[in-house]
Amino acid sequence: MKLFYFCLLCVSISCISCEKETVQGPKGDPGTPGGGGNAGITASDVFTVSTTQWQTTVDSSYWKFSIFSGLITQEVLDKGVLKVFVQRGTFWWELPYTEGDLFTQCGFELGQANLFFTDIHGGLPDRPVTSAYRVIAISAVARAKNPDVNWSNYSEISKLLNSPDSAE
Repeated sequence: MKLFYFCLLCVSISCISCEKETVQGPKGDPGTPGGGGNAGITASDVFTVSTTQWQTTVDSSYWKFSIFSGLITQEVLDKGVLKVFVQRGTFWWELPYTEGDLFTQCGFELGQANLFFTDIHGGLPDRPVTSAYRVIAISAVARAKNPDVNWSNYSEISKLLNSPDSAE
């Protein structure tokens, strides 16, 4: 039995004391320079708000849905830009969005975007239809670095994000 423990100790010591020699290969060719990047432009995943998720307000004058998001920081609220887009068919439209007399808009507070759906003539309309939405936060620095971007155009923003749904 002592011989077994002695052999186990010797194997353990030799395994621990082994050091692999690393050989560095030749240096590769330099890569192509990257673009401007998308630092300072962040987007939520696309989220769906079903018809049943909308809630009426206390005075029953409009429908409301709140999405909580870490993208909505004090820095972005103070100096950046926040956008919410709604998908209709294959196109993405910036809020506020009107369809006939129906109006969808949004407001922001720290960590939260509130969607509102109302009839522009007053009164509570039928519940909104199930739709996909996306919140996009743009820092002041990112906006300044990309002066030629139309920040109301979902396709242009999605290209900066390298988003798979950038094609319309």
